[in-house]
Amino acid sequence: YESKNMLIKKSQAEEKKMPTCTVSEYQFSSKDLGVALVNMHGRYPETGKAMNTICDMIYHITSGTGTIHTEKDSFKVEKGDSYFFDKNTWYWIEANNLEVCLTTAPNWYVEQYKTLE
Repeated sequence: YESKNMLIKKSQAEEKKMPTCTVSEYQFSSKDLGVALVNMHGRYPETGKAMNTICDMIYHITSGTGTIHTEKDSFKVEKGDSYFFDKNTWYWIEANNLEVCLTTAPNWYVEQYKTLE
């Protein structure tokens, strides 16, 4: 067994800017687990709903507030809260300077993500 411990500095994270959010992906070597820091303001996605078909996600709120809308219900979130998203569950978010530590299992990849109208 070879240890895969590693440090990724914020300056080394891969940053992706979208109209209502910025995602900093920390690319560790594990395909089983992913982590990102997400800053949102406004609606995400901008229209419609989002869904991950393979990845489960956990949002841990580090600052700000928001409402997560899912096919199950709507949930108000604030600093210190965590929310678990099952794969194949649609969602959309209303964010007010919401900062989230996002964990995915397996590691998130774009091919398993889709938007719904």
